Amino acid sequence: MAGKDGYMAARILQGQQSVFKGIEDRLKAQAAEYQKASDSVVSELATLYARFAKDGALSSSDLAQVGRLTSLDAALKEATKELGVASEAATRATLAAVAADTQVALGKSLGVEFGGLAKDRIDKILDYPWSGKNYSDRIWDNTDALAQGVKETMLRGMVTGDSFTEMAGKVASKFDSGYRDAERLVRTEGMFVINQTQNDMYKELGVEELQFIATDDGETCDECADLDQTLYAIGDEEPLPIHPNCRCTYAPPLPVEEPVAELTPEEVQAQEEADAAAAEVRAIAEAQEPDITRDVVGLFGSQGGEMEGLDYRLKEEGSLSDKILREAKDNGISRTEAASQVKDAVRYTGILPEGDFTSGFEAIRAEMEAKGYSMSDFRNSLKDTDVPYRGINTNFVTSGGYKFEMQFHTRDSFDIKEFFNHDMYKDFQNPATPQSVQRAILAEMKATANRIPTPRGVERLVQ
Repeated sequence: MAGKDGYMAARILQGQQSVFKGIEDRLKAQAAEYQKASDSVVSELATLYARFAKDGALSSSDLAQVGRLTSLDAALKEATKELGVASEAATRATLAAVAADTQVALGKSLGVEFGGLAKDRIDKILDYPWSGKNYSDRIWDNTDALAQGVKETMLRGMVTGDSFTEMAGKVASKFDSGYRDAERLVRTEGMFVINQTQNDMYKELGVEELQFIATDDGETCDECADLDQTLYAIGDEEPLPIHPNCRCTYAPPLPVEEPVAELTPEEVQAQEEADAAAAEVRAIAEAQEPDITRDVVGLFGSQGGEMEGLDYRLKEEGSLSDKILREAKDNGISRTEAASQVKDAVRYTGILPEGDFTSGFEAIRAEMEAKGYSMSDFRNSLKDTDVPYRGINTNFVTSGGYKFEMQFHTRDSFDIKEFFNHDMYKDFQNPATPQSVQRAILAEMKATANRIPTPRGVERLVQ
């Protein structure tokens, strides 16, 4: 990846990261609107339960006879309509601020000063349907889907005889899921606005070509890795992000690195051995993965969870080879032995609802053991404070002895790890980073992680 560590590329990516982090604070207003809408519907339910419940449950037919099923539907529509209006306004304000912040950050990165962004220029960026629809259309699609999901939840609850507490909890959970969808939408649209604003600024500077810069962190997807360093005539580049959680960008063409010194015969042999070992590790992983994936995905789904990064559950051969080389050198062991110790060639990241995290983890572990898996490694940092990473990291072993990795997160712990602390951690680990800077980075990562709510009862989760 020639030029990836160039000063200019690093400055541009750092500026982009700082703008993206600012989105989090602006999302708080939307969280309040979703809570308001949820409270409104739950309040209407409380009134209906108080007046019409029989044996602690509601009947849709009874409510229909007295005209209250229609009023409940009307209350839901009104609440989600107000939510959509508020969400659209808040999202537009956030994205407009992102555009302005991007201009300032890019100016600092390049050492130039841009004039203020005109409103019509911001409007053009915000209203462009880069993914087939603009942000406003997607907000209303999500809001309509939320209204329908809440309605179906309430009707099912009436059929199954849910108590008010059960019904209210399910409705609140639906609104919480709706807010998470809104968060992802704003973050995805925010990345588009960041990149599009940067590209417009490049045009203003007379840049004629842009180079695709893929994030180089061992987790880069094949699609982005294949595009790395690709040159485009400005205006012909593909819109970014390419996919959810994409952190790639464009920059003016970077200078070509100096030629790397030729490898010694010993280094060539070591690389060949690592490559061969990595190919074998990958082949075994590919054979083991389908059955494991079926079980893991099914169990997370059964606990109301979801998978993140499932497309990258198999580690790439290049990353495996690098790891084998590094572990062999650092630990004074053979490449073959290092390969035998790889335990994340197959890896999964699952998100569990914060309110049900502890019980969800316990249920998944019990079901995994019932299916013949055993847990070999366990680290619970979700219970810790003043640490830069929060999550539960485990390794499980199949009945046949194959070891793989599973991470358990809440939505907040994953988003902090992925969107905020990820790039800072790379800088922290870089041997070239001065110790004073490392201390500052560590303090910032801890402060960011301290915003993650601790799931109730998580301290009881031990190996």
